[in-house]
This record gives sequence, C-alpha cells and structure tokens, in this order.
Amino acid sequence: MGLIFWFLFLIVIAFTVLFVVPPIWIFKTPTQRYFDKKKAPKTLINPEREAYRVTLKSVLPKLIFLGTRTIGIIWGIFWVIFPLPHFEDLLEPYTLIGYVFILLPLPIFLVYYTLSYLAQRDLKSRTILLDEMSDRDFKTLRATEPLLKEKQKYLPPFIFCKRRIYLFSGIQTFSVAISNLKRIKVFYNARNDIYGLYIRCSITAVALTKEQLIFLLREIRLRSPKGFESMTIDKWGSILSNITIS
Repeated sequence: MGLIFWFLFLIVIAFTVLFVVPPIWIFKTPTQRYFDKKKAPKTLINPEREAYRVTLKSVLPKLIFLGTRTIGIIWGIFWVIFPLPHFEDLLEPYTLIGYVFILLPLPIFLVYYTLSYLAQRDLKSRTILLDEMSDRDFKTLRATEPLLKEKQKYLPPFIFCKRRIYLFSGIQTFSVAISNLKRIKVFYNARNDIYGLYIRCSITAVALTKEQLIFLLREIRLRSPKGFESMTIDKWGSILSNITIS
C-alpha cells in the first residue's frame, strides 16, 4: 500500500511540475527572453496566416510524441522486466528496490517535460513572428516549405521578419539584423550531408541542407545587396565553391 501511495504521489508531482515550472536547465538567449515577455495572439487576422498557425499548432504535438516514443518504449520494457526477479520484495513496504522501481519512470517524464516546454516556446515565438512579419516575409516563409521534410514543413530553421533573421536550433532561438551581418561561418558534415551555420558569435549552430543554405544566402543578398558583397563567409576548404547563389 505504501508503494502505491508513493507512486501516485510521484505522478502528481511530476505532472504539477510539467504544467507549472519551466525547466531551469534550458539556457535562454536575449531573443528568446524577448519572446517570453510578449503575449502571442490567439488568432491572426489574416486568414492565410491563421491557417498556417493552426497547422503549425497541430504539427508540434506529433513531433513531441515521436521524440518520446522510442525512449519511452525502451524504458517501459526495462520498467516491466526489472521488477520481475524482485516481485516479492516489491510487495514489502519501504524497501530499497521498491523506491528504485518508483523512480524508473522519471526519465520519461523528464524527456516529455523538456520537449513539451521547448515545443510550446517554439510555437509562441513563431506565432509572434507570423503576426509581426510583412507580406514579403510571409511569402518568403511559405517559399521554404519545399525545402523541408514533410514532418518539418512548417518548422523552418530560419525566418525573415522586419529586416532580421531569426534562427531556430530546436533548443534556442536567436536573431540578428540583416544590416549587421558581417561574418557567416559555414562548415560541412559529409557523413550526414548537412551544413552547419554560425552567425556572429552565437553559441549554437543551425543545421541546414545545401538547398536551405543556398536559399538563406540568396535571400540575404536580395534584402541587403551591398551588405552581402562586403560580408565574409568563412568556410572549411572549398565548401561553397560548388554553390551558385544566383
């Protein structure tokens, strides 16, 4: 009976933390703190943007589920197999093995808790940008859809809004004014065929495909031709030598 009580108590605490306390271990950039202070609109006046927001809102829970499903299955199997040799001990109150059994689900709660927080924060940031961006920015946003996988169609790693670039790494969001772009650092992961992008002195890189990188650089040049010509693009070897930005 005592074991059941502590298990239910743990479940209640876990869900309370999940919905009340933000994860303190996640670092916030100045851009993210800006979004946290703002209130995201519940609906958008523009019908096309509202439809985009609704679709975006429906996509994020699916990604959270996919992110926790694998670790949940593995940990769930372990949670079932682990107590079988100690079943008699579990029936005894206040045993060490009983408390270990209670703590086994915690990693699943922790993963789901963190992913849920990041997803809700990401949704809020993107909704605010949808509300604030110009028609040209929204057109650019829609143009990124063919460059993304189906599950990430509404989650581009970069968004142009009000002469700024907002970069989404999945954990952090940071931005820079296009006019302030002086140096972009690009590196290439041949194993995964992915380009990494550092802008300014950010502590986070954004992973891009070759097509996404070309699109991003081309859009920067369209919005700031003079700035792009004077910009320094650092690269390892001749990474960008075969990329034509027309």
